[in-house]
Amino acid sequence: MTIGQSKLYNSKITPVGEFCVAECLRQNEPIIIIVAVYISPNQKIDEIDDIVYFLKRSLIAYSTKGTPLLGRGENKLPMILSGDFNVNFASDRSEPLTQFFL
Repeated sequence: MTIGQSKLYNSKITPVGEFCVAECLRQNEPIIIIVAVYISPNQKIDEIDDIVYFLKRSLIAYSTKGTPLLGRGENKLPMILSGDFNVNFASDRSEPLTQFFL
């Protein structure tokens, strides 16, 4: 796979974390969305809902509920999501975040 160009689409910095979304253009192929996420360390486990809200708000354009508002089928684009979540996914308290990723 050869990436021809990429275009920064969105980025945000909040007390919860940071994210950056780029559209990577490939010749005669669909766009690939690449998302880098960094959740600020030492978030209290009670703030898992804040992390989920941050991710939902950041990625709503690529969801099945957000795409109809935009009308371009962004939810059908392949996405690579990576980052440092600074969350113990083995903890039962992180269940809302785990469910978000399913």
